[in-house]
Amino acid sequence: SASRSEDYFEKEHNYWIDYSHDSVYTSTHSEPILTIIVFAYNKPESLDRLLSSLQNIHGVRDRIDLVISVDKGHTGYYDVPTLAVSHKFIWEYGNKRVVLKKTHTGQLLQW
Repeated sequence: SASRSEDYFEKEHNYWIDYSHDSVYTSTHSEPILTIIVFAYNKPESLDRLLSSLQNIHGVRDRIDLVISVDKGHTGYYDVPTLAVSHKFIWEYGNKRVVLKKTHTGQLLQW
């Protein structure tokens, strides 16, 4: 259930970080040349479209990591469809991390 989702995540500062989604991407670069951060909150269809668009980039030769930051709802629960999109998405260009905010921060405080 959404209320127990934090059981699957490691505590780190004000976030829950899910490290279980590292890709099988291999690169000669040990550090990413770029990290893309996507903010998500209760809009799984929009998140799915955005992630699909990112997956369609061409000519990537270096490692690019992806962080999906999911905000907690006003009700104290995460949006289950948004979590599902975040976790099922496979990022082919580097490592993917899903970061769950422990409290609702809103759009302005996502950073």
